Amino acid sequence: MSYLVNSVFYDLVYLVICILLIRVYFIQKIICSEKEQYFVLHVSPFLYIPLVCIHIIAMLYIIGVNRGFFLGEYTKEANIIVIMAVLIEFMISIYNRMKYGPKDQKFKNDTETGCISIILIITVLAVMCFFH
Repeated sequence: MSYLVNSVFYDLVYLVICILLIRVYFIQKIICSEKEQYFVLHVSPFLYIPLVCIHIIAMLYIIGVNRGFFLGEYTKEANIIVIMAVLIEFMISIYNRMKYGPKDQKFKNDTETGCISIILIITVLAVMCFFH
């Protein structure tokens, strides 16, 4: 698994994600799905702009360390920041889906599936940190 983490492919995926985050949240050129609309439209910019900035900076730091631009002193912390930023963004999106979304059964099932997936991701990460 370690061969994937420091590979060029991994860095390119992170770079594409950074570009998409900038386009969606700062330039607001594309909002691909209604799930992203709940995050952009119903969350205060004072909350999501710093969160997305921290997410992008941590990802760019990881790319810089992998490519040799920076020393790798804070790589573990940067990975934790990226994971926590993604989880916080998911939780905010789920909350906004419950609060502002339609009340039909399919939408409720999708939201419930999202809640369960966030709980499982947090559980897996906690177990991995505990047994590491």
